[in-house]
Amino acid sequence: MMKPLLAACALFLLCVPAWHAQGENARLRAAYAECDITPKEMLPLWRYHGAPGPLPTASGTLDPLLAKVLIIASEQHRVALVSLDLGRPPEAKLMQRIMDNTGLPFVMLVATHTQNAPVLDAVLPVTPEDAQGQALKRYYGELEGLLVNAINDAQVRLEPVQLGSRTVQLSGIQQPEEPGGRRPADGACMIVKLETAAKTTLATWINFACHPDTRPSEDLRYSADFPGVLTAKVQSATGAPCLFLQGAAYRQYAAPPKDTVAPENATAAVGHEFAQQIIPAVQQLACVAARQPNLSYASGLVRTPARPNLSNPSVLLEVNNLLGPERAAAYLPRYKGNRIALTAATCLINDRLLLVGLSGEFTAQAASSIRLQHNTLDVAVLGYCNGYDFVFPGLHEVLPADDARPEHQAWAASDAAGGIVKSIREDITPNLARATIAPTLKRRPQHDSTEAVEP
Repeated sequence: MMKPLLAACALFLLCVPAWHAQGENARLRAAYAECDITPKEMLPLWRYHGAPGPLPTASGTLDPLLAKVLIIASEQHRVALVSLDLGRPPEAKLMQRIMDNTGLPFVMLVATHTQNAPVLDAVLPVTPEDAQGQALKRYYGELEGLLVNAINDAQVRLEPVQLGSRTVQLSGIQQPEEPGGRRPADGACMIVKLETAAKTTLATWINFACHPDTRPSEDLRYSADFPGVLTAKVQSATGAPCLFLQGAAYRQYAAPPKDTVAPENATAAVGHEFAQQIIPAVQQLACVAARQPNLSYASGLVRTPARPNLSNPSVLLEVNNLLGPERAAAYLPRYKGNRIALTAATCLINDRLLLVGLSGEFTAQAASSIRLQHNTLDVAVLGYCNGYDFVFPGLHEVLPADDARPEHQAWAASDAAGGIVKSIREDITPNLARATIAPTLKRRPQHDSTEAVEP
């Protein structure tokens, strides 16, 4: 798979259109905004998604759930990078309405995947008797208005910036114990800093793969989990906002804190330990003006082989039984023709920094392969981006661990990465946006508690 991946990488870079700077002062521009997206109502928590309903609901708020918006613009293009303290991003219909009401042709909505956030995968439409479903629809309406207003607030405050980026290796991340021992965890952390013309930090973002699942199971309060603690500490140290962009978090979890703490204090301890490693790297990171500032983006569906073999009726029946009827109806259409369809979003900044966002929970091995094949670039691989297509790469998580039948085996990470890059090359890059955008800014009214909006 290595040669096809290298060829795909080279072709991807050739396909990306670059805007070349006009004069010495040409720079990218950027702006930051944030909003509180904590639900007003006590909704079911993401940690219980897929379980038979009715689901346990939140009991309060430990710390706020935030949406953090970073707009980056060249003379020709403009994109929004949005970190959401949610278990998953909103559905595609809501994302399209956000783009329609902000004038942006391209957004990357990345969920932190905190488990103590509201469930967003209810089967719709809901009946009037379904109180949880109706509450979720109200929240969708509120969420849409909040995100539209935050994005538009940032768009009118753009200022020239220069970027710096680097990768550091984090400790404190581990994979689960298995009979043969633990697999190596992926501790790669991409750090990006944006600096204004006045040499002040506008914002930073950090990207690494680790499940935010440090709250005790009996704690049903809304919480951003360790990303909230981590980003607050980085912001305190740098004086600038910080976004956490989740990576390929499949089977990646925080190791127990170095110092023994009570379960309710684990979140703070984990966030503190990550911050101690990241803050010095942020402070030492230098930002430089690009010789040819440019911004390009592409998005679309990527299709790549899936396991298990869902064209086999007996396998399909078994998977249906394991998932349950509602979950199977929601996810199995993604696997038509025994191929999984994922949403892919890619953004290249200054011909140096590449963001690859995928709509699933995929493996650290796949992310490492993507980074390796783009080793001339700084690469941020984002999970839970612009959708949630169950567990990627495949449905093997729901199958027995000792099932050795070929049609039930998980597909290799190299095949996953190769399929993604090949599909991006063939299906997405030919459609890269080239037209100058003229955003039409709109403010969305905040929906009251009686209005229901279809996701």
